[in-house]
Amino acid sequence: MAGSPTVLIDGADLFAAPGTAASVSCRLYRSPDGRTEGAPTVDDLQRAVYVAEAATTATARP
Repeated sequence: MAGSPTVLIDGADLFAAPGTAASVSCRLYRSPDGRTEGAPTVDDLQRAVYVAEAATTATARP
């Protein structure tokens, strides 16, 4: 986890940059228009959940 708020699905941080260490800090998210925000947009959350679900489904198939 790289700060707060952190969104986890099955223990995986949906928005972590590779190699980012955990920290006790505020986390900033980049909005589609380039601004920094204190939380991901609803669209970004939906996209991240969809990608995580697709990855889980793909690995669960025999």
